[in-house]
Amino acid sequence: MENVPDLIVGGRQVAQVERNRSILSRSDGLALIRSLNETQLAVFYKVRQWCLQKVMGENPEPLRVFVTGGAGTGKSHLIRAIEYEAGRLLSTLCDQPDDICVLLTAPTGIAAYNLNAATIHHTLSIGKQASLPYTPLGEDKLNSLRAKLSHLQILIIDEISMVDHNVLAYVHGRLRQVKQTGDFSPFGNVSVIAVGDFYQLPPVKGKPLYSSPVGVDLWCNFSIVELKKIVRQKDSVFAELLNRLRVRSRATPMLESDVELLKMRETGEVSSALHIFATNRQVSEHNLNYLFDCCPDYVTVEAQDFVNNRTTGNLERMPGHHGVAADTSLPETLCLARNARVMLCKNVDVADGLVNGACGTVTQLVFGEDSTFPLTVYVRFDDENIGSDRRKKRAHAAVECLQSTAIDPETERATKRGGLRRQFPLRLAWACTVHKVQGLTVDEAVVSLKRVFAPGQAYVALSRVRALSGLIIRDFTEKVIYCKDAIKEALDSMPPFLIEQPKPSLNTHSFSVYLMNVQNLSRHLVDLVSCTQHLQLTCIAVTETWLTAQSSLDGVQIEGYTFHNRPRGLCYSSSNPKLLELKNLEHGGVGLYSVDNLDCNILQVPDLNLECLVCLCNKFNILLAVIYRPPCYPNSLFK
Repeated sequence: MENVPDLIVGGRQVAQVERNRSILSRSDGLALIRSLNETQLAVFYKVRQWCLQKVMGENPEPLRVFVTGGAGTGKSHLIRAIEYEAGRLLSTLCDQPDDICVLLTAPTGIAAYNLNAATIHHTLSIGKQASLPYTPLGEDKLNSLRAKLSHLQILIIDEISMVDHNVLAYVHGRLRQVKQTGDFSPFGNVSVIAVGDFYQLPPVKGKPLYSSPVGVDLWCNFSIVELKKIVRQKDSVFAELLNRLRVRSRATPMLESDVELLKMRETGEVSSALHIFATNRQVSEHNLNYLFDCCPDYVTVEAQDFVNNRTTGNLERMPGHHGVAADTSLPETLCLARNARVMLCKNVDVADGLVNGACGTVTQLVFGEDSTFPLTVYVRFDDENIGSDRRKKRAHAAVECLQSTAIDPETERATKRGGLRRQFPLRLAWACTVHKVQGLTVDEAVVSLKRVFAPGQAYVALSRVRALSGLIIRDFTEKVIYCKDAIKEALDSMPPFLIEQPKPSLNTHSFSVYLMNVQNLSRHLVDLVSCTQHLQLTCIAVTETWLTAQSSLDGVQIEGYTFHNRPRGLCYSSSNPKLLELKNLEHGGVGLYSVDNLDCNILQVPDLNLECLVCLCNKFNILLAVIYRPPCYPNSLFK
């Protein structure tokens, strides 16, 4: 099994928090929240309530929640909404605009880039081994980290299935050091939201979090919420199929319809799309065959290995290569040519998308005096955004290379005795192993189920494509598609994050009212409905409707409710100059939605000179007044 270089970070660690490159606008954030389904909203509002408690100076227990679910259930969608709203609310507790209160991270570069997130190893200065017992961070690096994360309230870890117990222990240790907690509170009392799917492949090294650790079990502090509803609009039939395969026990026969659907994709057609295999040997054979067929003018680039001279103490180029170079992701031998498909095999620049797993095509090799080792390799990545920052600094003059990014040799420690290796961080990528493509999503792929040897492997391979039409299967066999039964047992034993509550029902013996300052009812009606649809309310009061006496009310109706409106211009009759000025100002206004068939009357109360609407609910004998006092309303007149 090959190493996953994202989880193998260089020995010299410096705290590096990669700031998110895009911050959602208010309108985009609200649109994102509107799109959440019932379960997603329940999680969202529970996290939001925790944030509000923090902002109000309360001290709620830190959150420890695991958000899981299969393909197309909207895990990333929910996390983006939580990150947006939590960041918006908790930023009021920060001293500076750039202080980080919510941090989204992932264990791999490709996952971090796709989410505009930070890599957890670089962010928290966690080395490649993360061996126990815990090694505290030195004062210099700790001070740097503390300066960046002292205001951190929520840490979000995506792709949690790729994190083992040791890495989680280091996350706990780093946060305790940053927050300087005097006790052993998990994660320095920072809330942690873990996101992922344990039915995917476990960590390459170390034990998955759902298994019992040797030492302290930090994972036992987490509760679980599973997203089950398919929200992926494109090819929901495929998403439902994948979710059945995801939890299929080895002893459970597959549905005949599922077998037929998968066999339909065993087309036998030849495709140049990414090929996914179970073993390194299969990948190597396929890549070399393609290289020989498509790029006969290829060059073989041998890594430059260095050792310490015992006499001089200096590094010297050695003949040949290190016998064992387990500490590096750089290949010993690399075959390259124009038009060769390649993949980055280490994180070069996460913020620029130059991450382990980024795929592209070689467009040019630039040589100097050494005709066997290029100076630079130019790669046109499939995602045109990858490498855009580097291209601005190092643009290529040739027309055919305008969208190509310069990739330079990297130097890594290769042996435990300090031996180094210098090589291009590339591998041929007409084909990849299943382990290599976890976290990758493509439009087309050819998946071979031959030699699949582990639970979850087939599911991960088949779920890399966005739609069934983009999938070609080879060597289909039902028996290799199964999960590890211990996963379901472990997940079932976790406490639920959401406590099942009986749904509120509107009955004739209860009266419930909800108040929202909407700041433009026409624009935010969908948000109001989203917030209230599950509450079964008798009345919904709104302030700052921004409606006028001339506004049409057709666009602000809610099904099942009657709307009563009192715009600002009709609320003031006084000759007081301050109130006359207020009367002519835009915005303001109040309104009330009463459930249909509610026996109520809107009372005409003259000369209040308040933005006010009064409703008498006859059956309940309740007098309900909706009042909005503008900030500029004179205190002396507000009685």
